[in-house]
Amino acid sequence: LKPAPKTCALEQLLPKRSFSGRVVLARTADEICAALEPLKGVSVVGFDTETRPEFRAGKGQNPTCLIQLANEEYACLLQIRAEGQWTCREGWRRERWLPEPLIELLQDESIVKAGIGVKEDLNGLNKQHRGLRAKGACDLEVLAGRCTQSPATTNLQAMVAIYLHFQQEKTKRIQCSNWEAASLTDRQIEYAATDAWVGFMVHEKLQTLLPKSKGSSAKTKSTSSTPETTAKQSAVSDEGKSALINGKSCSAG
Repeated sequence: LKPAPKTCALEQLLPKRSFSGRVVLARTADEICAALEPLKGVSVVGFDTETRPEFRAGKGQNPTCLIQLANEEYACLLQIRAEGQWTCREGWRRERWLPEPLIELLQDESIVKAGIGVKEDLNGLNKQHRGLRAKGACDLEVLAGRCTQSPATTNLQAMVAIYLHFQQEKTKRIQCSNWEAASLTDRQIEYAATDAWVGFMVHEKLQTLLPKSKGSSAKTKSTSSTPETTAKQSAVSDEGKSALINGKSCSAG
């Protein structure tokens, strides 16, 4: 569980903002397939995950239960686990419990997944779902380190203040809430959508700050999150890029 960052005095002077675009919460396989439709053809998404917190001593971390994907105007929250059960277990690959279009998006290295600790999140999904090879991590702290005169920080809340000039409200109460609940609250939905959205927005801002010698591309090639693939960091062009989600049928099998 990533600790909720403390807000400094300067950040508190900034206006508060949260995601105000369209949000879709999906749980079943068919709902997840439909929720991914608006992201067809994208080359970058803001990415985050949530797990149900574990407060019992000696217990390991619970499996990822929520995957958040967002761009500037749209966010989908995919609750792949609820009340201790995989929500897509019926009719899909039993070793993965994930719909095929979601697997394709996660495994498509040309789709950049931008956020904080994304490589760790994708590696977690790979361990939890046999055969999954999620790739495309772009950790914003690494990207920020390549920007000219960029302040050193691995704190997304601080990056939002520095690069987007508003305050992202993050509370421990929401962060440590039950993300496997049968029904997520409005506050949870707003929190989760905003986390993915600011990941996308910070990524887009950082692209404009990359040194000219490294190109002025609209996206940065991601680092692989699997042991079999060597990590890469390079700027590439958006032209000709498209997602590999190809409108597969959402019917079982």
